[in-house]
Amino acid sequence: MSGRSQKKLRRQQNKEDKIQKKIELRKLSSLPSIPVDKISEYLVSKFVGKTGYHFVSIGKVGSLFLHKDYQDIVPIVLHNSFPVMSATGRFNDINRKDCAIGVVKVKQEFPGLVIDRHLNMYLNGCSIVVKDEDALPQLCDLERVKVEDLNAAVKTQESIFSARMDSIIKSLDQATKNMDKLLDPYSDPYSDPYLDEENILKEDMTDSLTETEETKEIP
Repeated sequence: MSGRSQKKLRRQQNKEDKIQKKIELRKLSSLPSIPVDKISEYLVSKFVGKTGYHFVSIGKVGSLFLHKDYQDIVPIVLHNSFPVMSATGRFNDINRKDCAIGVVKVKQEFPGLVIDRHLNMYLNGCSIVVKDEDALPQLCDLERVKVEDLNAAVKTQESIFSARMDSIIKSLDQATKNMDKLLDPYSDPYSDPYLDEENILKEDMTDSLTETEETKEIP
């Protein structure tokens, strides 16, 4: 077989491999959950058509929603630089070049995961590569999130935010009232704005002089 024929055969084989890979990804995307051993393949597929991003992450439980019934819904986010895990377990690019692309459900013990374009895996916010045989036992299947569950989760987030804002506003109102009392001279029962300070000073001096004179008369 000539060199040209071999080259043509390789092109054909590469084309068929790409088609087969797309078919497998479609099947994978249609599953109710992404199996642990397919997580890397699934996440790396998210880089397609997204230039400028080199890492993809899945946050820990509680990294997106505060309500306990929906804390297992976590975000999938693309990052330009290696992300840093926040206190809530969500990954953020230090350069603020993030792109949220979806959500999944995870188990309570899910450590948080970052994968780069080369299929390297990083767990729990660490920048150290973890081998598949060490990482997979710590991961779990990624479950799909129903639209109604996501909408319900968003509503709970709105109610929690509103409650917190109400609490903050009440605290500010109370602080303003306290400040007004401090600035209002009538709020101090011991402070009389109509009392002449000069008279108070004279009375104090008179009392002092009187006590001095009386003291001198004592033998």
